[in-house]
Amino acid sequence: MFIRPKKLMFDGAILVAFLLIVACGAGGGKTGTGTGSQASQSPGTVPTTTIPKQKTPTGGNGTQSTGPAVISIPTPVPGDKPGSQQVVLPDRILIINRVSKQQGPSAGTTLINLELTIKNTSAKAIKNDASFFLLMGAEGDIFGTQYNSSDNFYGPIAARTGRSGTIVFEVPSAAVTSLSLLYRPEIAKETVIVLLKFS
Repeated sequence: MFIRPKKLMFDGAILVAFLLIVACGAGGGKTGTGTGSQASQSPGTVPTTTIPKQKTPTGGNGTQSTGPAVISIPTPVPGDKPGSQQVVLPDRILIINRVSKQQGPSAGTTLINLELTIKNTSAKAIKNDASFFLLMGAEGDIFGTQYNSSDNFYGPIAARTGRSGTIVFEVPSAAVTSLSLLYRPEIAKETVIVLLKFS
């Protein structure tokens, strides 16, 4: 009996395809449908799927941490000078009365003058330290060097009272185009970033 070569090749291809299908089907149904990676399984066991868990960032003390509130359009101070801004927090009001700039003491530096008021709206004293006030550049650079600030601005603020003064920062002139005040008081959840408006 004579077998045509073309028929032999066709029958051989069918046989190879059949063997491949049988071999793939013998894996015990290891195909999973969940998201995540699968651990290697022994034949005949049900595959397990690892599902990613959502994590909440925590601070250094293990408590839930949230980022600062970004205030791009602060509320104007009613009846105050144009350009004044205020941010109302649970126990205080941060008021930026005026922001101005001038040539710094050395080449390539600029002095940023912030006229501020902190009003304590709570029934107990709050802190007001120099470390609460930082400037932040558009690229995330932080400037904390205070050049010549009001001596009487810092210190505890009694209940239902306020304290006003001027803080002066020395920053590189290249960073002046877009600056924000990073106010980080003793209560971490009251941290805010306020975009500054120069007058």
